[in-house]
Amino acid sequence: MTEERFKKLKDFFDDVLQFGETDKTLTTLTRSMPNIYQQAISFYTDQLRVVQEMRLEKDRIYSEGFKYYKEKQNRDYTAKDIDVLMDSNTGYVDICRELAKQEMYCNYLEHTINNIKSISFNINNYINVKKFFQGDSY
Repeated sequence: MTEERFKKLKDFFDDVLQFGETDKTLTTLTRSMPNIYQQAISFYTDQLRVVQEMRLEKDRIYSEGFKYYKEKQNRDYTAKDIDVLMDSNTGYVDICRELAKQEMYCNYLEHTINNIKSISFNINNYINVKKFFQGDSY
């Protein structure tokens, strides 16, 4: 996911998950929660797939580097030495940096899904308590 797409997605969730105190707003938000939840799950699963693919690519780059330093060099490198050498490999560092960014996006989506679950529950409780105190039937 690009930073621009993440910003748009974040703005979308920030906008759609805000609610006012009116019953109409709360009821509308409660009714739209399943759709919002499904969208968040869809974005999350797509992002999770991207993260998993990047982890595989990172591991592939690391294993190629490890093999190169272990087998093709005349020196006896330890695993720690190879870690240091890989940390200076720009391709490896770039994918690690990008992976960290993508994992942050994934974590944001995961937290957003948890917030959607709790907001829906809290709004329903608020509406039910308000109806109870007003003497309205369910």
